Amino acid sequence: MTEQPTPRPWLAITTAATGVLPLLFCLWTTTRGLDLSDESYLLNWLDHPGSYPTSVSEFGFVYQPLMVLVGGNLIAARVVNVLLTWVLVVVAARLVLRQADVTSSPWLHAVAIGGLAPLSFHLGITTPGYNSLAFEAGALFVIALALMGGETPRRVWTGAVLAGLSGWLLLLAKPTTAVVAAVLGLVLLAVTRRLWRLTTAAVVGSGVFFVLLGAVLIDGWPGDFVRRIRGGADDLSILGSHTDLLRWDYLFVADVQRLAFGLVVVGIALAIAASFDDGRLGQVAEVVGALACVGAVVIFVRRPLLLELAQPGKSILLLGLAVGTVLGVLALHVKLRRGLDRTVLAWAIVLLSLPFATAVGSNNNYWLQMTPFAVWWVLGALVLLRGAGRPFLSLVTTVLLVGQTATVLLLVSQADLPYRQVSSLWDMDQWTRVGSHGSVQLDDEMSSILDRVTREARADGFEDDTPVIDLTGASPGVITVLGGKAVGSPWLLGGYPGSQDLALKGLRSASCAELARAWVLTEPQGGRAISGKVLGELGLDEQAYRDVVTWAPPQLRPPTLPRGEVTLAVPTDPEAARISCTADRQGS
Repeated sequence: MTEQPTPRPWLAITTAATGVLPLLFCLWTTTRGLDLSDESYLLNWLDHPGSYPTSVSEFGFVYQPLMVLVGGNLIAARVVNVLLTWVLVVVAARLVLRQADVTSSPWLHAVAIGGLAPLSFHLGITTPGYNSLAFEAGALFVIALALMGGETPRRVWTGAVLAGLSGWLLLLAKPTTAVVAAVLGLVLLAVTRRLWRLTTAAVVGSGVFFVLLGAVLIDGWPGDFVRRIRGGADDLSILGSHTDLLRWDYLFVADVQRLAFGLVVVGIALAIAASFDDGRLGQVAEVVGALACVGAVVIFVRRPLLLELAQPGKSILLLGLAVGTVLGVLALHVKLRRGLDRTVLAWAIVLLSLPFATAVGSNNNYWLQMTPFAVWWVLGALVLLRGAGRPFLSLVTTVLLVGQTATVLLLVSQADLPYRQVSSLWDMDQWTRVGSHGSVQLDDEMSSILDRVTREARADGFEDDTPVIDLTGASPGVITVLGGKAVGSPWLLGGYPGSQDLALKGLRSASCAELARAWVLTEPQGGRAISGKVLGELGLDEQAYRDVVTWAPPQLRPPTLPRGEVTLAVPTDPEAARISCTADRQGS
C-alpha cells in the first residue's frame, strides 16, 4: 500500500464537526414522542423480561441493568442508548480506517462517519430494543474483527474475547443475524490469513462461555434457555409472520428517490474515474460527477419532498454512495489490470454485507430493513476507495458530507412524520407521565387522552404493576403509561392470521391468580382487535368486568388500520374468576 499523505486539516476537522450534528439532533428527539405500539412493546419487555417464557430476542435481559442504572427513566435510557451507539460506531470506524490504511486522520474521519449512526433510529424510536442491540452488537463485532487483525498478541486476544461477546449479544438480539455475522467473520479471518487455531479456539471458547453464562443468568439452565428461543420461533410460526429467513425483496421507492440514487451512483463513479485521467476527459467527468452529487443533495434538501422521503427507502442515497464506489473502483481495476488488496477486499465484503446480516429474519422488506444500518455501506465504500491504489482524500470528504447531509435531512423528515404517532415532534410540548418511566413530551391531544385515562384508572384503584390483558392488539402503550404489567406477552399482537391462537397461548402461560385480577383493554372495532372470546377459553366470564374509562384514540399519521373506541375495564369479582379459571384448567 502507498503511504497516505497528510490531508488538509480543515477538511478532516470540518467533516468531524458536521458529523456531530446528526447526533445532537437525535439527542434532541429523545425527550419527545411515544409510539404506543412497537416502542411500548419494548418498554413492557424491559419492565418485566422474566415474566414471559418464550421469546426470540432477549434484549430485555441485556438492557434491564441499564434501566435499573437510570432508575427506569425513559429519556435517560434513550440518551444512553444513542450515545452508546454513536461511540461504538466511532471506535469501530477508527479501527477499520487505521487497519485498512484509508486515512492518516482516522479519529477525525471516524467521528465524521459516526454522524451516520443516528440513521439506526430512523423511525424516531431511540428506546433500547432488539434493533439497537443488533446494531450495537454489530459495531462491537466490527471492533473485535479489527482488533484480531492487529499485530500484537494483546490486541488479537482482546479481539477474540470481544468476538465471543459480540456473537453472544447478536444471538440475544437476533439469532439469524448472529449466524450470518459468524460467516462474515470467518470470511474476513480466512482471507486475511488470521484464522489461526489458537485464535479460533479463543473466539469459540469465549462465545461458548458467554452463551452458557447468559443462559444460566436468564433461565437458570441452558436447556431452558434453548426452549425459550425455540418457543419464540414457534410463536412466530403460530402468528404467521417472520418465517421467511432468506428471500429477495423488491426495493420499492419513490421516483424522486430513484433519481437521487442514480445521480449519486453516477457522480461517485465518475469522480473516481476522473481522478485517473488528468486530461480534458477527466476534467469533464469530474465536473459531471460533482454536479450529479450536488443534484442528489438538492433533491433531498427540497422541503416539500421531505415527507415523501420519510417513507420506505429513505436511506437509498447512502446505498448509492456505496454502489457508486464499488462500480468506480472495479472499473479502475479492470483498466489498470491489477487485483485488489486482500485485506481491503475482505473488509469491504464484510462491511457491505453487515446490513444484510441485520435484516435476515425480519418481517419487513429486507432492503428497507437494511437502510437504517447504511453507515456500514459508507464505511465499506471508504475502505474500497483506499483499495483503488491512491489517496482519495477529497472524495472521502465528498462521500462523508453527502452522507451526513442525507442523514440530517432524513432525521428531520422523520421528525415531521414520526412512526405511528399523531403529530410531528416539533408540536410536542406537553409533558406526560409514562408510568414508572418519568415523563416525555407529547402533543396536546395525545397528552390529554393519556392523562385522563391514567387519572380515572388510578381513581378506580389501579396500582403499579397491576396486570392488564390487552385485547386491542394495537395499544400495549396504554399499559406502559398506566404503569401496569402486560399479561401473556409484552404485546398481544393483533392483525395476523394466528393472532387469536398466539394470544391464547401467551395468556395460558400466566397463572389463574394473575388472570383473575387483570384489567382488560378492548377495542371491538379496531383493525387489530383480538376477540373477547379468548377470555371465555381461559375460563373467565366476558361479562364479569366493569368499564372504567372509554376513549377514542386519535388517528395516526399516516392512517393505518381502522380504529374504534378503546375501553379499560376492571374485574368485578377476582376470586370467582380465579376459581373458574382453575376449574377450567383442571378440566382440560
